[in-house]
Amino acid sequence: MKNGISTKNRVLGIFSLLPPIVRKKTFEYIWSKDKENPVVIDKLCLAMLKSDGKDMVNNWIEQNKETLQKVPCRTPESIEDLIKRFGNTVTQKIILSGPQNMYEVCLDKVRSLEDTITKYGPLYQNYEEALYFYEDRIKSQYRNLNSDEQEFIILMDFCYNGRKSIDNGKNQLFYSIGNIRSVLSI
Repeated sequence: MKNGISTKNRVLGIFSLLPPIVRKKTFEYIWSKDKENPVVIDKLCLAMLKSDGKDMVNNWIEQNKETLQKVPCRTPESIEDLIKRFGNTVTQKIILSGPQNMYEVCLDKVRSLEDTITKYGPLYQNYEEALYFYEDRIKSQYRNLNSDEQEFIILMDFCYNGRKSIDNGKNQLFYSIGNIRSVLSI
């Protein structure tokens, strides 16, 4: 919460290296305080899918349908970024061809990822499995951290303190491809 929850937040990427149940409980708490942040809703939906399965997340989506339909799936900042990258015309086409609210985004996310998660399970379930991917990601991807990111790494290291890394044999690349398919279908 100190760093805020936005799409440009690398702390959020580091946070995603915790087990799904921890992320779910954290995002449930944040969502109870901020029901209008599309990033929080997106991450909560994904964490619920991974920790509780598609039936539970679909129930949550339907129970919160009215609230989710009121939340636009694009923030003014994300629209501004699209305009800078693609121009006004292409940005308008992207906006009109995609989902219009977080209810639609959540349904699309579950639909596009449920087969992979049902068939193979989440990439990691517990701290020991998550630690394997955390160590790999921290060593390879998170260099040149700013002070907030360094501070968060210290908290993450504390979470993993005393745990032994377990390679569960799952290929991170395969799951990344599934996530890319999810993003492209939205």
